[in-house]
Formats: sequence, C-alpha cells, structure tokens
Amino acid sequence: MKPSILLNSSRSESMKIKLTEDFQFLFRPKRFKIMFGGRYGMKTTAAIRALLYQGAKNKIRILGCREFMKSIEASVHEAMCGEIEKMNMGSKYIPQKQMIQGTNGTTIRYTGLARDPKGIKSTYELDRALLEEGESVSEKSLNDLIPTIIREPDAELWIIFNPEDEFAPAWRRFVAPHIDEIKSKGFYEDDRMYVIKTNYWDNPFLSAAAYEEAEICKVENYRQWLWQYAGELYADFADAIIKPEWVEASINAHERLGFKPLGVKSQGFDLADTGDAKATMQRHGSVITTGDRWETGELPEAIDRAFESAVNDETEFMVYDDDGLGKAMKVYLANVNTSKRIEVIPYNGNDSVDNPTLVYDERTGKTNKNTFRNKRAQYHWNLRDRFEATYNAIEKGIYTNPDNMISLAQDINDLPILKSELVKIKRKKGQNAFIQIESKEDMRKRGVKSPNMSDALVMCFANPAPQAGPTQEIEYDSEWG
Repeated sequence: MKPSILLNSSRSESMKIKLTEDFQFLFRPKRFKIMFGGRYGMKTTAAIRALLYQGAKNKIRILGCREFMKSIEASVHEAMCGEIEKMNMGSKYIPQKQMIQGTNGTTIRYTGLARDPKGIKSTYELDRALLEEGESVSEKSLNDLIPTIIREPDAELWIIFNPEDEFAPAWRRFVAPHIDEIKSKGFYEDDRMYVIKTNYWDNPFLSAAAYEEAEICKVENYRQWLWQYAGELYADFADAIIKPEWVEASINAHERLGFKPLGVKSQGFDLADTGDAKATMQRHGSVITTGDRWETGELPEAIDRAFESAVNDETEFMVYDDDGLGKAMKVYLANVNTSKRIEVIPYNGNDSVDNPTLVYDERTGKTNKNTFRNKRAQYHWNLRDRFEATYNAIEKGIYTNPDNMISLAQDINDLPILKSELVKIKRKKGQNAFIQIESKEDMRKRGVKSPNMSDALVMCFANPAPQAGPTQEIEYDSEWG
C-alpha cells in the first residue's frame, strides 16, 4: 500500500487532510484531472477532501455533477457533509439541505447534466467541477460541461469513474489515447491533463474487511474481480480467446511448477505500422524471459535494436512480421552483415497454416488445415492452448508437458501492457467451421490499439523445429568387447 501524507492549511490552523502521495496532483494546476479504477480506490474520498481543503483556503465555486441526479440524495452531498465532520471543518462550512456554504464565501452545488443542459451552459464563474460516475456521461454532456469550465482561467474539471465500456466518451477522450503509458507508469501527465489509475491496494486507509472482500472475489471470480476491483474494462476480456485468469496463472509458472528454461531460444519481432509501438519478445523453451517495447525511432534503428537484443540473448531464431512494414526487413538483410548465427524467418499471418496435415485435435482427427483459417489463427490458438494448459496445471493439478505450457517472467518490461493485450484478442465470428482471429484492423474499429507485444509473443513460437545436425561415424573400442 502507498504511504499517506498530511497537509496542513496553515501553521496556525489544525485542519488537516489525509491523502496518499498519488493524489498530490490534485493540488497542482491542471485543467483536467481524471481518476479511474476499481472499487475502494479512494477516488471520491480523495477528490472530496482535496476540494474541501481548497475551498476552505480560498473562495471558490464548486459544482458536483453526474449524468443523472434525480434528487440531492443521489449526489455527492452526503459524502461532502461526512468529510466536513471527519476533517473537523465545522468552522469552515455550513451544510444546508441543497448545498454547502463556506464561511469564506465558497459554495458547493449539485446538478444532473442530462436533465439540465441549459443550466450548465448558463453557469458562470465555476472554479471546480467534480463529475462522478464518469463512465456513464454522454458525449453531449461532456461537450456542454467542458466549455463551461474553461471560461475561467484557473478552473478545473475532475472526473471520477470505474471503467465499463471502451466506447464510453470519458474513456475514449481522456484515457484510451494514453492507456499504455498509464499501464506502465500508473499515470499520464501533460500540460493540461493528469490521469491516474488507482485501486484498493493503493489505499492505505482501507479497512481489513473491505480488503478481504476484494481478495475473496479475486479467488472466486477472477474476471469479476478484474472489472469490479482492478479497474479493467469489462469489454476487454468478456469474449477473449485467452482468459485473464489463464494469463495470471502463467506469471512465473516455471518457478511455481519447478521446470527450467530449456531448449530453443527464439525472438518474435513486430515492426509495427506507423504510429504504433514496436516490440520484441524472447523465449527460452516455454519460458518468456524478456520483452521490449518502444514507440520512437525509425525502422532501421528498430531492426538494429531487435538484432542487438537477439544477439545478447543468444537467440537462434528471429521471427518477424512480414506483412506491411516487414518488407523493409528484406532490404535491411540484403545490405548488412547478418552472419550472427541467427536464422531470420518471415511470418505472415495471412499465409496458409504450417504442418497442414498434422492432426490438431486427437478427439476428432481434424488436421491443422481443417481447423484454422490461416497462420494467424493457428499460432494465436496454439498460444491460447499453452495458457490454458498452464492454468490447468497451476490451478487444477492436471499434468502437461512443460514444453506445451507458457511461463511469463514477472520482470518482463511492460508486463501489464502485454497482459492487457492478450485478453483483448477475440475470435472472428463467421459462417464456417474454421477458427479465425480478428485482424488488427478489426481491433482498431472497436477502439483497441494494435497488440504489438502479444503479436511478438505469438511470433516467438512460430519458428520451425530445429533440424538435427549431421551424424558422424566414429570408431570406438569397448573394453567389454
């Protein structure tokens, strides 16, 4: 859990506010301050405490709002009054039936955005607006509220929500463009905006009973826990071919099950389209040992970077995406010295399957060519099988050959991003019996970024089986005759 901090309003006053260090940004000027995550993340409490503190120090106008507010009981009014009492601010605020009046002139009022759009547009001189349940706010309400806020030079809009829908306007506008950085660092910041994800394990003030409630849910219904308590989009994993609990079980599975990284060393390299991150994933046998992801640099620099990591990891195979920008790899290879004892292999997901006559399903006798639409489907589904087998071994004690499992080392760079990408991959529905995986373009249409780390992970298992070296006859005289 995070350490807490105390803020004093002045040396002569006893008024204090308890917050974690993560919420210090609430006291720095930003036009937009976005707080999202799961239940018990202290989002609302932190926002109320910070607003009351600021309103006690300076005369400001605060608006508490949400998309729908049928009555004052449906607003944040009761929570505001409760925090006034807990923070010993009775001398600073006078709670009334419909509002809160500060003794220094600060006012706190409430409204529903959907039912009073004209009232929002005509509201002047707002200094702070606290938008609760931002997951349900409409695009129209945001478009009405934001111009109202920016009328004043120092005014700020604070939005709080537990994410649900990847198409929700608040998510798409403030979170989705920066989600990779948020998953990597826990926050995103620029000149106008600060976005933070906070969950129950970040809350040092959480009761033991509430913490236990969340942990029990994690054990009994992991997918429900991801959405309700870990602040993940429900749509990210509802129809995923790789279940989130399978991915979680794979973290350091080799140590938990007692097998070591052995066998082939292979790297998957996704060169990525323009504007997308590039990624490499390295495996040693069935253990994913390292990963790399970056968004800057030109293509030749990216290829150099991939080769450098491959050499450092003593890679035998490099499998790269031959679709689109992958064509540049051929030019690169033709103009540089690649005698680095690495076999470089192109991969195109639209190609026909590998080992077409090999039986995939022993129960039905179906072969690879009768099961998968193309190579992309084949290798994604094989990755799915690895995760499921690992989960069954970890959670159910069902033995599987470690060569057919997968273990993700817990210190892989940007592991949260990889986990997020894996649980967004969906099967493409069609009118035939073939397994087909949605394309990157399909994912973009539903607002999901290109899954470059997970694609690199798929490719690092797409190397051909190593060929046995030539045999050599030797003469040997045995002492046994």
